[in-house]
Amino acid sequence: MGGVLLGRRLKKPEIQFVEHKLREYPLNKTIIREYEEQKSNIYGDLGSCKPSDGQPRGGGIGRPTEATAIQLAMLENVATCEMFWVKAIEDVLNILPAEEKEYVELRYFKGFASNVSVAMALGIDERDIYRWRDRILPKFGKRFGLLI
Repeated sequence: MGGVLLGRRLKKPEIQFVEHKLREYPLNKTIIREYEEQKSNIYGDLGSCKPSDGQPRGGGIGRPTEATAIQLAMLENVATCEMFWVKAIEDVLNILPAEEKEYVELRYFKGFASNVSVAMALGIDERDIYRWRDRILPKFGKRFGLLI
């Protein structure tokens, strides 16, 4: 029953969506990491700006602070949206057998152009790669909420 989960297969647009999210995973990890670094840097900078006697100084938020806050808010918006997909992908990767995980990494994260090139890299028959794909993608589809 390769590719069948609870009696329903992923439809072509769903497969394309799952594959798109898998290909975006490395970029999304970078976006989230950059957001966390910027947030940490900003909070660190705020901590170092406190007056030594505890009394407030200055007259409000300056333009550089405002620009930084806006940039951080925009990055946070993107990072928050992508955190769901990153977590979902990692949840599935954690339960995949090693050879299926290696397929996902080669095909979607390391940019192998085709299933044929992945089959060659893994030293397995091309037909087996398509069976693996039909067995693996529904697991992501289910975690993404595409299958019940």
